Amino acid sequence: MTDAAGNQAIAKRAITVAAGGGGTSTPPPTGGGTTTPPPTGGAPTTPPPAGGGTSNDGDESQSGDGEAPTVELDAPRSARARAKSVPVELTASGTGRVQLALVRGARTLARVTVRLDADGTADHRLKLPKGITPGRYTLRATYTPSGGRPISASRSLSLTGKPSARRASASSLPGAAVASGPRALPDGRFHGARPARTFKFAGPA
Repeated sequence: MTDAAGNQAIAKRAITVAAGGGGTSTPPPTGGGTTTPPPTGGAPTTPPPAGGGTSNDGDESQSGDGEAPTVELDAPRSARARAKSVPVELTASGTGRVQLALVRGARTLARVTVRLDADGTADHRLKLPKGITPGRYTLRATYTPSGGRPISASRSLSLTGKPSARRASASSLPGAAVASGPRALPDGRFHGARPARTFKFAGPA
């Protein structure tokens, strides 16, 4: 303002203006920056990260990169009961040891621990117990990976005995000489060293 003598003076006074909702307004900062108005209601929002990615709230589970362990067993389907051993090939997804067993029902007849090579394979001949009888058995391989649960693979094995004898048959031609032994034919009569009739005999093995 200017007085009658031409002198100028400046007077300042702060004024507070009440908002319509009953709140007070805050004057803008003197630095000239802009202010962000508060939200009209509810909880404050969090701005997204500077990198632009989405945040993980923990609802999704992350799957591991490791694969499930495996073990495979390869062996012949049948073998002679009189054989001393059975060849077995083992393949696992890692190194370690495999327990190999021959079982029948609930009984374990043979058991051995086989150490795997660096590539997870092993060749072994499972020794059969003495006096084992012909029948159906099961070969079972159990592999326990490091820090994991044991897994198993099985294969059926049939042990066979001696081959059954074929049904015997014999015949004599008329006039053929009979070798040593009884010379009575099936009719109960004695025909001499050279029977004059033909006969056939089929009996048990």
